[in-house]
Amino acid sequence: MIRCKELNFVLVFLILTLTSGRILAFRITEATADRGDSAEYPASTDPSAPSINLECKLDFNQNSREKWTTCQWTKQFPHIPVDWTQRNSLSYAFIMCSSTHEDDNGKVCEDQGNLGNKELFGSPQNNPYTQYDTSRLNYYVKDNVCGLTINRPHANDTGEWKCYVQDNNPDVSAQWGKVDLYTAVKSVVNITQPDMVRDPSYSISVDLSSSSRQDLQVLECTASGSPPPNIIWYIDEPRNEIDKNLYTQTREGTGFDIKVVSTLSRLSLDRQSLQRYGVSMASHNSFSFAVGCKPDQENFFNDNNNENEQQWSNTAEVMVYGTSGSGASLTCVVTVIIVMIAPWLL
Repeated sequence: MIRCKELNFVLVFLILTLTSGRILAFRITEATADRGDSAEYPASTDPSAPSINLECKLDFNQNSREKWTTCQWTKQFPHIPVDWTQRNSLSYAFIMCSSTHEDDNGKVCEDQGNLGNKELFGSPQNNPYTQYDTSRLNYYVKDNVCGLTINRPHANDTGEWKCYVQDNNPDVSAQWGKVDLYTAVKSVVNITQPDMVRDPSYSISVDLSSSSRQDLQVLECTASGSPPPNIIWYIDEPRNEIDKNLYTQTREGTGFDIKVVSTLSRLSLDRQSLQRYGVSMASHNSFSFAVGCKPDQENFFNDNNNENEQQWSNTAEVMVYGTSGSGASLTCVVTVIIVMIAPWLL
């Protein structure tokens, strides 16, 4: 039978053991990026954009003489296809930057990932991700910081970055941290109703000869990008913006997979509205114009020297072909007048 005194000793020993384990263990107090921490406010990717600093801040037990021995950053590209015929290949592409000493601070990352493996991912010229420039990455390390600096930020930098830190205490497990980084990604728009990607030759017919006004069919425009764009609809050319009350906009998805969907469902056409939008109706009985959508990402991708030029080049359109009976009526009236005045001309 265990005596009370012996039992108390065992309990005290267990408490000290567990407590000392917590004290000795270092930890990552926070993992941060100094810019680009959300899709709404991504880091700029202009040629002159400032660098991005990723940091995992470390907290060691005071007077423990512990220090980090491995500071490693990885980023995966899970959507890159892998050649499964290769032996021992991982199921994803990744880059890896590992530092082992504070003297590495500022040095260029020596990538230990697999993106450069042509057998797995094919020729770099055929895959933009395999051309990922790891020479843009520099170690950013201090006695209590495991960090990485991303110079000349690029759209491919968007994603989840993980830090892995190991210290000189063999009884303590390695620690992990994670940073979700968002860099500016230029939006791509597509008209998805009708599906102009599947059938780019699709067009809409409008007949104003039997009615003075006709409702256009429902159109849907879908866009991605960071920051998530505001979709704007227009007629014939991007300056002729359609009243925002005639369409709606919603967001789908979260995180890195946000998609913006805008539905144009209340557009009514007549001769006056078309003329107001600058649609040429010189032939009096036929006309054509485009209905399109464009993304607005504020000032992230505008050319300061030529405002909106880049934005206007990024559009999606569907052609509309129409007919009108007004030209035929006008022709009839003119013919009758000529017949009536002809006898006086003889």
